[in-house]
Amino acid sequence: MLLKVHLDQAPMAARYEPPLAAGGAHGNWLTFLRGWDRPGRMRAALAAAAEGRASCFPFRPPGAGHVAAGYLREIGEDVAEPFDCSIELSREDLDVAEDRLVGLGLEAGHYLMVLPGSGSPAKNWPAGNFVALAKRLASRIRSLVILGPAESTLEPLFGASGMLTISQVDLIETAALARLSRGFVGNDSGVSHLAAAAGAPGLAIFGPTDPVRWRPLGGSIVIRREPLSALSPGEVADRIGKIIGR
Repeated sequence: MLLKVHLDQAPMAARYEPPLAAGGAHGNWLTFLRGWDRPGRMRAALAAAAEGRASCFPFRPPGAGHVAAGYLREIGEDVAEPFDCSIELSREDLDVAEDRLVGLGLEAGHYLMVLPGSGSPAKNWPAGNFVALAKRLASRIRSLVILGPAESTLEPLFGASGMLTISQVDLIETAALARLSRGFVGNDSGVSHLAAAAGAPGLAIFGPTDPVRWRPLGGSIVIRREPLSALSPGEVADRIGKIIGR
């Protein structure tokens, strides 16, 4: 069993959302974790529980280059950049996504996937700019906005603009929708990494974080601007236009 714990970001128990902390299948683990907020004590406890077969690695491994290469080096893998990554999707996964598209009136290869959220508001291009971008591209391609729990407050904004918007989509279906899209545009976020790994070409918008370390791996490109508000919808539309034109 692999247990991923961010030992350098204590207190750990506070990082879990209330629904998860309330119990369920994870309740025993949470009880265990809450008693070991100090990383040194956690390491010792895990090593004892696993009879010495536990290994701990830093959340942000040292060294230059992409953080994924750093993770691989931590476990003894010899990696050379540039390198790529991808995920495999089953026919069943793609069928579920295609059924979703039928319900939305979309066709595979004829929509742009818009991913306006991330784990930090500081990394988000203004939501209104995504709306302006979709309007600029409307004559060429329709946009499909995918919102996670953290972006639920943005749904009225996108709905009022007439953009197709869906939420509560699990990761497998999100990856399949990315694979079937013409491309994606998103922030520096996990879901942008997922879309790129699923094989979608696209554009990831970066601000305060370093794309050399954190860019999505795959067929996407990166545009970086600080502050993020200085990046115009017109500039992004020009870059996306070249992607969907291919």
